[in-house]
Amino acid sequence: MKNEDTDNLTKEEKAKMLLAAEYKRERMEDVGKIIVIVIAVANILMSIFSFAFGTIGIFALIVDVVFSIALISGRNWARILFIIGLVLSVVALSFTLAEIGFHIMLVFALVYSVVAMALLFSKSVSEYMYRAKNG
Repeated sequence: MKNEDTDNLTKEEKAKMLLAAEYKRERMEDVGKIIVIVIAVANILMSIFSFAFGTIGIFALIVDVVFSIALISGRNWARILFIIGLVLSVVALSFTLAEIGFHIMLVFALVYSVVAMALLFSKSVSEYMYRAKNG
């Protein structure tokens, strides 16, 4: 709304608008929190499975867990590194797909791409990350 539109409102109407905006922000933050937690927990679970099957070592498992916890804590550096890691994973999976031809690798590449896009472009995730870091 324009300033001249809000100047004509009563205090009660302004308070209602403020409450509505706060409610909308809280809903966005809740959605962002769910997205971030699901991504972080899925990352930890995939790392545990990868470790159990011997495809990653203990150091990589620890790094994945630390990044996931930092992501939940609202650390933007973790978000950026997570996105970079996902992009690199998609590239690596693409080469594996080209060499081996597994369709499951294509599914993982698509899932990683969607996750990276959610972390990068979601306003809900941005709102949650800001609130998680700054309170």
